[in-house]
Amino acid sequence: MEQGRFERVAPLTGVVFFLLIVVLLVVSGETPDNDDSTSEVVRYWADNDTEQMIVSLVGVISSVFLLWFAASLRDSLWRAEGGSARLATLSFAGAVLAVAGMMILFGLNFAVAEAADDAPATVVHSLSSLNNGLFF
Repeated sequence: MEQGRFERVAPLTGVVFFLLIVVLLVVSGETPDNDDSTSEVVRYWADNDTEQMIVSLVGVISSVFLLWFAASLRDSLWRAEGGSARLATLSFAGAVLAVAGMMILFGLNFAVAEAADDAPATVVHSLSSLNNGLFF
């Protein structure tokens, strides 16, 4: 069976995902610690809001590449396994959970950056602490 153009390049989406995540880790920097003062936390998010929003948007885009890669991997594993395709299903389910977690993390990161100028300082500090907790 002849593979289409998209099917041939689909495994490269994993490389794109990896490169985007490396760029994000380098660009995003280190967010304030939970035990930093509220004024320091708010100042960080207010000073870096645009950068963090861009990081969040690129992170969401990277998760789409991960999902596309996982679908390609699932297809290859399914063909190799035959039968029940248990490993293919398990690997795809794990990727879907990872993408959901990434969407929550990047969505929260965007929310903290967006709230930095408008929300009360304690709210920004709370969202920042939650964002730090979700990183892992």
